[in-house]
Amino acid sequence: MGNLAAWLLAMVGPIVARVLGSLGIVWLTYQGVETLADSVRSEVLGLWNGLPDIVLRFAQLTGLSGAVGIMLGALAARAALVAVARLGKKP
Repeated sequence: MGNLAAWLLAMVGPIVARVLGSLGIVWLTYQGVETLADSVRSEVLGLWNGLPDIVLRFAQLTGLSGAVGIMLGALAARAALVAVARLGKKP
C-alpha cells in the first residue's frame, strides 16, 4: 500500500505543479493586459475630454464616441485572445 501511495504522489505531484504554474502565468499575463488596457483607455478618454467643445459636439453627432468605444473593446478582446493563445506554449 505504501508503494502505491508513493507512486501516486510521484505521478500527481508534477501534474499539479504544472497546472498551478500555468494558472499563475495566466493570472500574471491577464493582469498585465488589464493594466495596459486601463492605461490606454484612460489616455484616450483624457484626450477625448481635452477636445474643444465644438469639436466634441461634432464628434458626438457623427458617432465617433461609439466608434472609440468599439475600438477600445476590440483592443481588450484582442489582448485577451493573445493571452489565452499563449497559455499552452512554453517560452
